[in-house]
Amino acid sequence: MELEGIRLDLSNSLEEDIQSIVVSSDCFSQVKKTVDSSKNLKKLKASQVALVKNSSFKTNYIILVNFADSLRLELMRRALFNCFKKIKKHKIKSVAFLVAGFRKNINLGIFSKIAAQELFRYSRCNKKRFLKRVLFIADTDKSYKTLKKNVFGYLNHIKTNKGPFLTVDAIINYQQGIVLIERTNPPLGWALPGGFVDYQESLEAAVVREAKEETGLDFENIKQFRAYSDNSRDPRFHTVSVVFTGRGKGKLKAASDAKSAFVFKIKAKNPLKNLPSDIAFDHRKILKDFIKSYPKP
Repeated sequence: MELEGIRLDLSNSLEEDIQSIVVSSDCFSQVKKTVDSSKNLKKLKASQVALVKNSSFKTNYIILVNFADSLRLELMRRALFNCFKKIKKHKIKSVAFLVAGFRKNINLGIFSKIAAQELFRYSRCNKKRFLKRVLFIADTDKSYKTLKKNVFGYLNHIKTNKGPFLTVDAIINYQQGIVLIERTNPPLGWALPGGFVDYQESLEAAVVREAKEETGLDFENIKQFRAYSDNSRDPRFHTVSVVFTGRGKGKLKAASDAKSAFVFKIKAKNPLKNLPSDIAFDHRKILKDFIKSYPKP
């Protein structure tokens, strides 16, 4: 299979003229031979990273990553974080990610989004950047299209705005509990309904819209609770969230990028006990602050 390589100049969104190239072509078999000849991958533990020197293609190194046998978001992010940590340590100028032979339980869409996020993080958090070229090499047309959509789409999305990004979150009181949605996009896990504020949209309009899109509920009697701005609250990039409280009206039904929606009952003695363990962002802290703000009976 031969597909034309796609090149995206990211000099306006990433620092120091980093260029990301996504290809799916005859170079795949050439690079795969180099990987197959390496014994490093078999020695890697979960989330560990190895570099294989590459003299036969357009990059200095090929990245080898062990994602282990299960799809765990934190494991995948840690592995990709380690990739760019090693790139920084060895002052690597060009590197290739061989996106092939993904296990069935490893989601390529999630991988490509997190890879783009970590590439963005690398470009923003390192004053001295040696990396100039990143290649994602796919083995199938389907993988190629997924990479193109997610890597390009994500980086183009943040091209005109380097952050911090303004978001809203909703604490929806519904049927004597609080509504949480299960996310389909990374960061995975349970979260308060919410999302990004659109251009020329008010905070109030944004939170009502996001609540409706993700839960099917009308978000009524809303009040602004608090703002959260810690630069580590979102593993993707710096976001500032304005949180609103209110009541939900209607029938609860997950939609948009919410996989499911559920009402978690808040008990008086141990109000956080019923919450799921995998809560995304800083939403556990937000809920803890919300519960503390109410006077004890």
